[in-house]
Amino acid sequence: MLKSIFFLCLIFFIDAQWQVKAGILSEMNFFGLKLDNTIEEKNEVDINKSPGRIIYKHLGEKESSFNYNWKYRKSTYELHFASSEKLAKSIYGLAVFTADVSKEVPLSKFKKGVQGFHYNVHQVCDWINSKNLNLSYDESWLLGLLIADGVIVLSDGKFIPSNKIKHILGAGPGRKRSFEQNLRHERLHVFWDEDKKFREVWKDRWNKMAKEQKENEIKNLKNYNQNNPNQIIEEWAIYNAEKEDYNIK
Repeated sequence: MLKSIFFLCLIFFIDAQWQVKAGILSEMNFFGLKLDNTIEEKNEVDINKSPGRIIYKHLGEKESSFNYNWKYRKSTYELHFASSEKLAKSIYGLAVFTADVSKEVPLSKFKKGVQGFHYNVHQVCDWINSKNLNLSYDESWLLGLLIADGVIVLSDGKFIPSNKIKHILGAGPGRKRSFEQNLRHERLHVFWDEDKKFREVWKDRWNKMAKEQKENEIKNLKNYNQNNPNQIIEEWAIYNAEKEDYNIK
């Protein structure tokens, strides 16, 4: 019941205050109901140290993973899930919007495979603005977190990055992969965006592969959008960087 009230208040408030100045939404209190009350396990957020949230910490999340000081930790907002289903429902529309998955893939199938995500903040803002606040319950939940923690703000009728955070990622456990493995995988995606040398090394390796080998690698990544070659190359690079135990410090 509490979450339902939060969802309705969020939509009503943002719609009524669409032209509100940037920053006000980070202080929102909906008729005495704070955004933090929507989080099952509240995590004190230090946007300058370990920004993000631990979701359902009591189900097995490790505090050390959240506070691990890898290279881009301070500029990355992390969501740590004990269940991948909540993760999947909150970012399904975003994954379709960015062409990470085909729009032909239903949410029911998406939930069975996704174990993590990574996007830059500009992508997330573009997606939210394109939705005109026509968000699902779980998408609104994600928006509420990003507003509450100062990751995005409202300016001139549009959501924009607050410039405190550059990347947003999430990870949860899978049937064959642990939470820690999936978290490291998503952190490596940040390296792909931020570290030019890292990106060029793997692109060079890909370009030097024989055609047949490339085709085999693409088949191994069948769960990704086959019409998005840039994503295929990036995912191939990240999986192989994992195997080589790339240092993320």
